Amino acid sequence: YDINTIPLTSGMATPIPLTTTAFASGISIIDNYKISFTQSGKYNIAFSSQLFNSSNQERLMVIWLSKNGIAQSNWIEESSTDLYLGKDTLTERIVAAWNFFVEASPGEHYVLMIATNGAGVSIYGDSSAVTTPPGIPLIPSTILTVNQVG
Repeated sequence: YDINTIPLTSGMATPIPLTTTAFASGISIIDNYKISFTQSGKYNIAFSSQLFNSSNQERLMVIWLSKNGIAQSNWIEESSTDLYLGKDTLTERIVAAWNFFVEASPGEHYVLMIATNGAGVSIYGDSSAVTTPPGIPLIPSTILTVNQVG
């Protein structure tokens, strides 16, 4: 998972950071964004990221999957999903959450990628806007779960 707020640059493909591992067996995070495997198999890569738009304008986000690199030639066809973030307090923050079923071999890695069409957008990790009761846990910017399914 990751707990940092990550500002995004308009029009730039960015790997979604994963800086902390709670526990793992056969799967690891390399370079704070590569999901790596030690065994061949089919895997379910599930994630959620909280997105925040502070621009006061509507923004479009897209998230997709890349394999064995982050260059455009590594992007997996038909893996992207668009998300619209509004400009008011009811729609400026949303959670993107879905999963990908993939096949992997030892040494291969997958990367969650994100881009936006304008400034003022970030992957948001911070405290909740709810302040009572005191001590509410921080909001992680991204949570990742990977399970071998075959």
